[in-house]
Amino acid sequence: MVSAIVSTYNSEKFIRGCLDDLINQTLYERGELEIVVVNSGSKQNEENIVKDYIKKHSNITYIRTERETIYQAWNRGIKSAKGKYITNANTDDRHKPDAFEKMVYAFENNPDVDVVYGNIYNTTIPNDTWASAKPKTETNWIPFDSDLILFGCFLGPQPMWKKNLHDKFGYFDEGLKVVGDYEFWVRISHAAKFLHIEEKLGLYYYSQESVEHRNQLLTDKEHSKVQEKYFNVFVSTMDDIKRIKAKLEIIKKAMNNDEYYNKAMKILCRREKGLLLYNSIIDLIKHSAGYPYEQLIEDSKKIEILIEDDGIIDNLFVENYYCIMGVVHIKNENLSKARLYFENALKKNDKLLHAYLGLAEVNYAEENFEDSRNMFETALKIEPGNIIAVNGLKKNGLKISGNISEHNNVPVN
Repeated sequence: MVSAIVSTYNSEKFIRGCLDDLINQTLYERGELEIVVVNSGSKQNEENIVKDYIKKHSNITYIRTERETIYQAWNRGIKSAKGKYITNANTDDRHKPDAFEKMVYAFENNPDVDVVYGNIYNTTIPNDTWASAKPKTETNWIPFDSDLILFGCFLGPQPMWKKNLHDKFGYFDEGLKVVGDYEFWVRISHAAKFLHIEEKLGLYYYSQESVEHRNQLLTDKEHSKVQEKYFNVFVSTMDDIKRIKAKLEIIKKAMNNDEYYNKAMKILCRREKGLLLYNSIIDLIKHSAGYPYEQLIEDSKKIEILIEDDGIIDNLFVENYYCIMGVVHIKNENLSKARLYFENALKKNDKLLHAYLGLAEVNYAEENFEDSRNMFETALKIEPGNIIAVNGLKKNGLKISGNISEHNNVPVN
């Protein structure tokens, strides 16, 4: 059985057409389609409309909640769904009458596949139908690729997936308001198998009033958040960069789409710079024990040229670098430089344990004991029981003889 999740909020003008579209699916006529409507606190009349349909049609489940996001509603619907397969049915979109049947057929003939998606027609006419002769454009998606999904979603608005994926990978991220489905596809992209059905199975209603198009700034921000997270997971070597660049060159020639290519290359180049930074920092760590101080400072200048490029994706490398250089300068008794690096680390992450420990040691070496205690106490709030902070507080407030190196025990990630 398939469960179609319908999330509705102030969609009274679309809900009848949505339910009619689903009821006319060949799977529904065979009793193999469940419709789960989640009303997320709508102020319009969807509830009465849905209840009228329930009187005539048995395979409709209705859930009403307080106001919640679309991904909260989807998750709620999925958890109550009885189907082996799940699809989202947006209230303003429509389907080819046998769309769900064809998607299930693809699953049954490819048992290792976890997600299927088809091509679509597009309309700007509210409550347009699949059968109407009104003008439509079309979108033909590309076959799934776990590298290319990092640059944007190409599954379309009407995929179908196995319900048990949520047992393995969790549910949609309810902290996202616009791109939670995209985040989920990227999250599972290297572990699940996707299949593109090269046939038009749906009708997508393009509206400037949709959440995605109404707030483009939010959409772009969430896209960047997802990309930053998963680029750092899935693009971890220069070989990955080389492989993906080759794919983008093929896509550029095949699609003749400079806009897509340029946008993707910009993101990939940011990641490439991030990896160069990472590799430089790793080299610095490896050499820091045996290199002369002057050589380390020279190497650090190359790293800081990369850091100055604010296009670098991952701040974690920068945070660690600043802490490493802070330790290097403490070892060489250049306390003002060490302080500057630890303070720069905190500008990147004001909860960075090792930066507070480093500043505590700098203050201690400069006999600023009160400031040193404050830094150690802050470190303990971040990591209760941290042994360095505990020992630091024990020794603080007393003048202990000896040089700086005796107290230089700040760890680095």
